[in-house]
Amino acid sequence: MNKRESNKLTMYNGVLQVLESNSAIYSNYTVMTEAVTDFKNLINEINNSDIDFIKATKGTTATKEIKEDELETAILKLANAVYIYATRTGNEELKTDSDVNRSRLELMRDTELANRGKIIIDKAESLLTELTGYGITQEFIDAAKVIHNDFETILSKQQEKHAERSMNRQSLTELYKQIDSIVYDQLDPFVEMFIDTEVDFYNEYKRARIIKNLGYRSKSEPEESGN
Repeated sequence: MNKRESNKLTMYNGVLQVLESNSAIYSNYTVMTEAVTDFKNLINEINNSDIDFIKATKGTTATKEIKEDELETAILKLANAVYIYATRTGNEELKTDSDVNRSRLELMRDTELANRGKIIIDKAESLLTELTGYGITQEFIDAAKVIHNDFETILSKQQEKHAERSMNRQSLTELYKQIDSIVYDQLDPFVEMFIDTEVDFYNEYKRARIIKNLGYRSKSEPEESGN
């Protein structure tokens, strides 16, 4: 939910309080009662949808950063061993392929880092016998593979959460369209019917229908009724 929507929801909660505390005034207006019920239900749906949206934006970032750091460390150890070996054997192509540093790895996109990591791990494993004297063991390579697989799993989950966020965003947008329609096209016109018979209720409702830009400035902007 963006700031504009959050401010609007705060306003709608205030409107609901006014409507519920004055329900006796319009209790005989069955259509208005139904509109208030629909209004309340949509507020609850918006709150639930926003919770789902927040959940979809969190949860994997911190874990990804940890695994990313672990993968970079493993890649660097293997790449440095391969690079030294290539230098000592005069293998310029292998030397170029293994020429990486922390800064370059940190600038890579996630998928690029994963791909580069696999290349380095596979290359080191193919040279395991030659790299024994460089401190590289099968155990270390196996551990690097696990880190690499964990990192790719996290990237996959992030893609799923991105899709989930998109769906929740669409849901929020649709819910706000529905609740706006109820307010503009039903509740606002109904309340206008009490302008001369229930002045206090009318004025209280109108005051509640002001959107306040919470957290930005004290100035408030009145909400257009759409009529």
